[in-house]
Amino acid sequence: VVWLHVFLKSLGDLAVLSYLNLGINVTLCGAVIAQTLRHPPATSPQRDIVVPDALSVGGAFASFGFAYGCHPVLPDVLSSMRRPREFGRMIKASFVVALALYVPLVIVAYATYGRGVQSPMYETPEISELPMMRVIKAATILPMIFTYPLVLTPPEAALERVLGVDERPCPRLCRVGLRSLFVVFTTGVAILVRTREHFGPLVDLVSSCTSTFTAFLMPCVFGLRLRGIGGERGVGRLELCVNIFVIVAASTGAIFGTIQAVEALSALGGGAATR
Repeated sequence: VVWLHVFLKSLGDLAVLSYLNLGINVTLCGAVIAQTLRHPPATSPQRDIVVPDALSVGGAFASFGFAYGCHPVLPDVLSSMRRPREFGRMIKASFVVALALYVPLVIVAYATYGRGVQSPMYETPEISELPMMRVIKAATILPMIFTYPLVLTPPEAALERVLGVDERPCPRLCRVGLRSLFVVFTTGVAILVRTREHFGPLVDLVSSCTSTFTAFLMPCVFGLRLRGIGGERGVGRLELCVNIFVIVAASTGAIFGTIQAVEALSALGGGAATR
């Protein structure tokens, strides 16, 4: 199914998938929250105000960066918009919607199950075997399928521009062939890390090494470099402090996230070798 996107050229051709994804995610989020509230644990959950394990904080930060790591596709989104002047309004609304989906789910889950909550949340023992949760697990496949072309199209289009696909004798055939290679590569990766034990650490590793930079570090560094510090149009003291805080926090999270992911993957590899 995901291979069919090779016949489309830009993100503008995939706009309808974004609306479908939003509707499905809102529905699934509401369903999970409802099931969580209906099935609390038998005993009072244990909750922590501060988690002392720095590596676990790094893993959490990596997951956070991956969830909000849309920045690499934003130039393509802007170029495909019919009304580019509304880009600022669109991106602000997108982050508000993302927060509205993530924050209530996180609060309800931890308030209800405390330390017992699992990732992904539908693996939490109290709700994992419910018929409705089985339906939700199956339904999560749809956002993954719809998100695949949205995420893959920008790097595919960028490589096509570098290789001059549109100037070649058979541009459509070249485009289909090149994008098919992307599908083959990502399919191979998915087969190699098809278990949850492998997939989670790999996502954290990729996020720590890529999304953290594109979502947090580079915007701050480039913004400071382009605007400068002080002066009429430069960055003020408060904004400078905020940027420095983001850079330090993101760097720390990336380091600990990478260490945790590498240790987790190494442990899995060692266990497989022992067996």
